[in-house]
Amino acid sequence: MKTLKIGTRGSLLARSQANYIKNILESTYPEKKFELEIIKTQGDIIQDRPLQELEGKDFFTKELDYALLTNQVQLVVHSGKDLGSERPKGILTAAVPKRALPNDILFIRKSTQSRLIDGSFDKETFTIGTSSPRRIAQIPYLKDLLPGLNNVELKHENLRGNIDTRIKKLVDNKYDAIILASAGIERVSYLKEGEEVLKNLMKDLSFSILPIKTHTPAAAQGALIIETLEKNTECLKMISVLDHEKTKSEIYQEKKIFHENGGTCYLPLGIYVKGSTIYQSGENLAGVKINSVSSPNCVTKKEKQKQIFIGLTKKVHPQVLNDQLIEKIPVSSEQQISKNSFLATQHSIENFKKMNHTGLIFSSGVNSMKVLAQNSFWCHGSLDSLGEQALNQMRESKSFNLMANFNAPWKIYTHPKSKSNLGDIIPSYDRRICSLDEEYEQMIKACKVFYWTSIYQYQKYSEHFEFLSQDGIVHFTGVGKTHEEFEQANIVHSPIPSYDVLIDTYLD
Repeated sequence: MKTLKIGTRGSLLARSQANYIKNILESTYPEKKFELEIIKTQGDIIQDRPLQELEGKDFFTKELDYALLTNQVQLVVHSGKDLGSERPKGILTAAVPKRALPNDILFIRKSTQSRLIDGSFDKETFTIGTSSPRRIAQIPYLKDLLPGLNNVELKHENLRGNIDTRIKKLVDNKYDAIILASAGIERVSYLKEGEEVLKNLMKDLSFSILPIKTHTPAAAQGALIIETLEKNTECLKMISVLDHEKTKSEIYQEKKIFHENGGTCYLPLGIYVKGSTIYQSGENLAGVKINSVSSPNCVTKKEKQKQIFIGLTKKVHPQVLNDQLIEKIPVSSEQQISKNSFLATQHSIENFKKMNHTGLIFSSGVNSMKVLAQNSFWCHGSLDSLGEQALNQMRESKSFNLMANFNAPWKIYTHPKSKSNLGDIIPSYDRRICSLDEEYEQMIKACKVFYWTSIYQYQKYSEHFEFLSQDGIVHFTGVGKTHEEFEQANIVHSPIPSYDVLIDTYLD
């Protein structure tokens, strides 16, 4: 029986990822034999300098390409973000498996985390280990997302090496925090060796999974790309069972945008595509800061408006009408211990503050993460742009459960009539219908563009304003639970990732 060799870099993460693919192939094709072939790359050998200081390109792929082209190996497993847009002639993508979590993740020693929370962090600078130009450009956003950083200077220092080496440097107090790709953490336990390494290193560490909107990942981060030779029809057919079309389509869009922006390892720009939505944050090569979310769902009717309605309680733009019909009133519960806590909305913060939180704390989005930081809570992750299914993915991950107990009971802080598959609802705010003055009613009637934060809000406004069901009125929701409820109720609408998209599209 011919052995099919799978080429991979020698790092713990690379071997874990390749072993993951090997295990799937072995279970799918028990009559065939597979083995890993470790190949050292230039990027693995030179680890004392940032990649942008090295001459050339394709630092993690050239040697793998050569092994494939000379038939030393029949398949190669790449991290998607390492793979350049231009591939050698004769090499084809055989499959792109389903993407892991794309987010960046910040690691910090528990002792440092405690000092940030209680205000006793007494250093003038907070040093973050990373060599990524993109992550460096995104560092300023941390001030609003994590407690205790407002009066501290954030700086970075070079950090390269294998995933376990990087974490070990943090454990050894060479940095205050480091930033890595969460997909690497998710996959490292695919090898027993990686499981043991992670278990030992994580004992004294905490973490925060950073929001897509502010810390947009590198193009194709979280994806694997399996390559073979164009002429190797047997491998092409065999590997096709691993292909995930949605992931492939999205990462190729990301790589296309990256290339259009002059994509090299120097480009400090994160790019992430989910469905029809494009996230970008960082800087372009001219040093212009970028933080944008775009969606073609807004483009179909993009004539400029004098004003639009966005169903928040606060004013977010001079030409935006906010919600004045429904008042959010804090509700108190009896004090209790909350092992794992999920802040579904910032309106629940007052009740949230009264509880004893002993485990993980997650937020539904960027704004609720900022509110947690303002109230000296450490947020272990934001589900911004990902939805509750991402948290379920973490609960099923061996690696994430080595970091913390994701499967402990969850408490969801939200409205009493809300529903969640994550855990028990803790009633934390109520709603009261208010009277509207004539001026506000006239302004609402002049609007054609509406963004709803809940189906309850849409229903209450529809009771007051019958014109909302007429042709020419455009309705939008977020991409999560409100969108699902609108679909179930057969209400015509377009889901978008952020109301900011409407402001950018419809207002001058």
